[in-house]
Amino acid sequence: PALYSVATGCAMPGDRFITSDEACTDPALNGYPHFRTGAVPIIVLFSDALFHNGAGGSNAYSSSTLGFDAPTYDQAVTALGDIRARVIGVSSSSYGRGDLEQLVRDTGTVDATGNPFIYDQTGDFGNLVVNAVLSVSNGVPLDIAARGIDDPSDSVDAMVFIDQIVPA
Repeated sequence: PALYSVATGCAMPGDRFITSDEACTDPALNGYPHFRTGAVPIIVLFSDALFHNGAGGSNAYSSSTLGFDAPTYDQAVTALGDIRARVIGVSSSSYGRGDLEQLVRDTGTVDATGNPFIYDQTGDFGNLVVNAVLSVSNGVPLDIAARGIDDPSDSVDAMVFIDQIVPA
């Protein structure tokens, strides 16, 4: 439920632990943290255990215990994809590292060769996080498009001046 709520701003009906944020009804606010419009949200997820409602429904939550139906793994990944979030995994044990790696891959947080941005927590924790965010911001391939747009408020058609748009 936490990653889903981060991405959407929405709590699940009956969830007594997470409350809905105004982003739940205003998607322009970009998730619970109100990620800046146009930015690529980077989420650092620390874990030492298997995920509840993991990939393929593994380690499922009990709706009767929670008092609500928790979002599935696929719903969480879709919600993260909707805001173009990248998830960095930090594992403090080997138990659950596979779940972290799957989530990192499923959110496209991989380098140019397809290696997931997942780290093992050791030593200098602060530098680990800073270096992880820098690596993702510099190393995740982005799909960027460019197009010319004419300003309709003037009488000049600027599009006639554009022969081609070529990446540098």
